[in-house]
Amino acid sequence: MTTLRGTTYSLWAAPEPQAERGIAEMIHASAQRLQTPSFLPHMTLLGGISGVNEADAVEKTKQLAEAMHVLAPEIRKVASKDLYFQCVFLLLQLSDELADAYRAAKQDNVEFMPHISLVYGELNEATKEEVVAALNPHFDSSAPVKLDRLQLWNTTGAVGAWTLVAEFGLAEV
Repeated sequence: MTTLRGTTYSLWAAPEPQAERGIAEMIHASAQRLQTPSFLPHMTLLGGISGVNEADAVEKTKQLAEAMHVLAPEIRKVASKDLYFQCVFLLLQLSDELADAYRAAKQDNVEFMPHISLVYGELNEATKEEVVAALNPHFDSSAPVKLDRLQLWNTTGAVGAWTLVAEFGLAEV
């Protein structure tokens, strides 16, 4: 397979199916209410991957998944930022295992803030505060969220156009 000019990929750790359904329902309900994009819950390990052959990206994702195990970071809180893809999110506790997974996926020293986004968009501070207050009671801070799959996504274009390329299960510890 050839490298497609302008194609961008992202590497995600996905929550186990039951947690995925619950978080996805909150993402979808928030998206409908706020008129923002809906998407599947995930923790991005590496985004903006470009200039790569898709078959090579799939193989590297498989190799990384084989070297990793299920991650279970604790939820710290629902928070927000002035960034489109981190508008409102679940902040996860940075553990040694998460830092190791991030380093295995990414070679440079960009700071890693593990999170699962709940809302993408550009919202004013008051709206973000309302959303954070509404969502916070749904999450038990200190409860772990089990991330049991590694996914490679084609994230070229608008959020609604993103497609799953490959998915690999992570081994239980």
